[in-house]
Amino acid sequence: MATLQFTQQLRRFTDTPDIETGAATLREALEEAFAANTQLRGYILDEQGHLRKNVAIFIDGQRIRDRISLNDPLAPGSSVHVLQALSGG
Repeated sequence: MATLQFTQQLRRFTDTPDIETGAATLREALEEAFAANTQLRGYILDEQGHLRKNVAIFIDGQRIRDRISLNDPLAPGSSVHVLQALSGG
């Protein structure tokens, strides 16, 4: 099963459960996390359902390519990390 993990930055704002999933795509895995905490969706996705600009997701150490439909494939045993990108000046 793939593992979906959220970084500490997001945990400051809402509950972010680690998810063990058999999902085939990133979108399916995220939907499982949103089902566990509906508030989490607003931190990760914008109003169109696309990945927010300040959020980065890595699957097995590689940044995702599809920020719109989030259909990047997951393999059994994939490790997915969801984090807020840092910005500032």
